[in-house]
Amino acid sequence: MPIKNEILQAFEDHKEYLSCSNVKIVPYGMRCKYVTSTKTCVNMGNLINYLIFIECGLGVQNSTQELLAIIALSLLCVVYLLIVAIVADKYFSPALKSIAKSLRMNEHTTGVTLLAFGNTISDLSSNLSSNSQSLIFTSSLASALFAMLVTGGLICYLYPSQLAKYSTLRDILFFIFGIMLVEYLFATETEVSVWTSIGILSIYFVYLGITIADGYLQRDDDNKTLVILNTKSHFTRLSQRSSSNTKSLNNKSKSNVRLLPRRSLMATTSRMTQTSVNETATRTADYKVDNPKNLNLVDDFFLAIQPIDEEVWVNSNGPLRIFLILVSPLVLICQLLIPVFNVEHARHGWSKLLNCIHIVIAPLFPTMALFIKYTPWQALMVLITVPLALLAFFRSRTDVPPRFHVIYLFVGGFGSMFMIYHCTIEMTEAMKVVGMFLGLSEGFIAATISCWGTSLSTLVTNLTLAAHGYSAMAFAACYGGPFFSFIISTGLSMTLHSMQLREENMEKTSFGANAYVFLIGTLTSTLIWSLSYDFYGRRSIGIFNFVLYLIFVLYCVLCENEIIHSYTKDKIFSVV
Repeated sequence: MPIKNEILQAFEDHKEYLSCSNVKIVPYGMRCKYVTSTKTCVNMGNLINYLIFIECGLGVQNSTQELLAIIALSLLCVVYLLIVAIVADKYFSPALKSIAKSLRMNEHTTGVTLLAFGNTISDLSSNLSSNSQSLIFTSSLASALFAMLVTGGLICYLYPSQLAKYSTLRDILFFIFGIMLVEYLFATETEVSVWTSIGILSIYFVYLGITIADGYLQRDDDNKTLVILNTKSHFTRLSQRSSSNTKSLNNKSKSNVRLLPRRSLMATTSRMTQTSVNETATRTADYKVDNPKNLNLVDDFFLAIQPIDEEVWVNSNGPLRIFLILVSPLVLICQLLIPVFNVEHARHGWSKLLNCIHIVIAPLFPTMALFIKYTPWQALMVLITVPLALLAFFRSRTDVPPRFHVIYLFVGGFGSMFMIYHCTIEMTEAMKVVGMFLGLSEGFIAATISCWGTSLSTLVTNLTLAAHGYSAMAFAACYGGPFFSFIISTGLSMTLHSMQLREENMEKTSFGANAYVFLIGTLTSTLIWSLSYDFYGRRSIGIFNFVLYLIFVLYCVLCENEIIHSYTKDKIFSVV
C-alpha cells in the first residue's frame, strides 16, 4: 500500500509529463488515477470520454475485461458507421445534389468544394484539437492516403468512370506543391513566421478561387454550346418539315439535344444512373384543389417515420430482413432529427406534421449535442421555434409542399453534416482508445487506426454518391477533401505556433515521413495512370491502389515493431 501511494503521488507531481499512450503499462488498479491525472487523457473524447469511462466508470481490472471493452468499442464504431451510411444515403446525398444544382455547379467543382468540406470537417476538427504538429502532419497525410487509395480505389473498382481531365490534373499538381512545401518547412525550419503560415493557408484559397472560376467558365461554355445546338436543331426541323418522315427526324433532333452533356447542371439521380426528373410534377403529384388542408395528416406522419421501406422488405431475403430490423431504431432516430428534401420523391419528401416537428427538433438537437446539458439558449430556441412551427402548420397543406419548403434543403444538409461530423469524431475517439489498449504508439495510431476512424465515414459518403451515379464527383472529393484538410490544419497549426500559442517544435515522426513518401508516390502514380488511360478510372486502378495501401500499412507495422527503419533520418548524439 505505501508503494502504491507513492506511485499515485508521483502521478500527481509529474502529471504534466505523463502521456496517455502509456496507459497500457500502468497496473490496472492505478489506471483510473493515472488517466484522471494525465492532461491528454482528460482532454480526450467529444461527447463521451471513453478512456475515463472504461477505466473509472467500469473499472477494468484484468485483461479479460479489457478485451471485452475493446470488443464493445469496436461494435460501437460499427453503430456509428451505420448511422453515417443511413444519413449519407437518405439525407446528405439528396441535399448535396439539390444544393449543387441550385448553385449550377459541375460535378468536379461540387466534389472538391461542398463534398470535400462535408467529408473533412471532422478530420480538420480532430487535427486542430491536437497540440502536436508532428501528429497533425502524420494524421493529415495518412488520411489523404486512405482517401486516395482505399476510397478512390473502391470507386474505380465498383464504378469506373471518366474523370474531368484538366481539373483532375490541376488538383494533383496543387496537392504535390502543397505537401512538398510544408515538408520542406518541417525539414529546414524550427520556427515559422506568421506570414509564412498565412502563405501556406493562401495556397488553398488560390486553388479554391481557380476551381470555382473554372467551374463557372465551363458552365458558360456549356450554355453557349446548348444554344447553338438548339438553333441548329430548329433550322433542321424547318428544312425537313416537307419530307414524309418529318416526325422521325424531329424526334431524332430532339433526342440529340436532350442527350447533350451539360456539366454545369447536375441532374437528379437514382441509383447507378443519372436521370432527369420533372421537379414540378413530383412536387404537385398529390395536389388537388378540393382536398382538405390536413388530408391524411396522421397517416402521412407514420408513413414518413416508418423505418423499413415496404418495397425493400418484400424484395429482401431472411438475412437482409434481420439487418433491416436491427438498423430500424437508427433509421427512426435519423428521421425524427433530420428533415428530407428530395425532388425525386412525391411532394419532394414533404410531410406536414413531421416537418413542423422538425422546426422545433432540428435546431434543438445541435445545442443539446454540443452542451450535453440544459442551457438558457435551448429555452430561448424553443420559445422561437414553437410559434414558427404552429405558423407553418396553419399555413401549409398536406398534399403539396409550401414555398418555404426549400429551407428544409439547407436544414437537412446542415443536420446531416452535423450528424456525420459527430459520428466520425466519436468513432475516431473510440478507435484511439482501442489503439491505446493494444499498446500502440501515438504515431502509429495517428497513421493507421485514428485515420481509419475519420476516413470510414468519408468512404461511406463517397461510395453512396457514386452509387447514385456521381462517381466523378466522389473521386474528385478523394483529392479535394484531403488537400483542404492538410493545408488548413497544418497552416492553422503553424500560425498558432508562430503566435506562441503552441510550444511544440516542428519535427516529423517516423510515420509522418513514411506517409509523406507514400503520398508522393501515390500522387505520382495517379498522374501516370491518368495520362496513360486518358483519365478513365479503370477497375485495375482500384486493385493497384489497394495493393499500394496494404504495402503502406505493412511498412507502418514493421516500423512500429522496429523490424525495418522508417524514412526519417537517424539522430546523431555527440559523446562528450
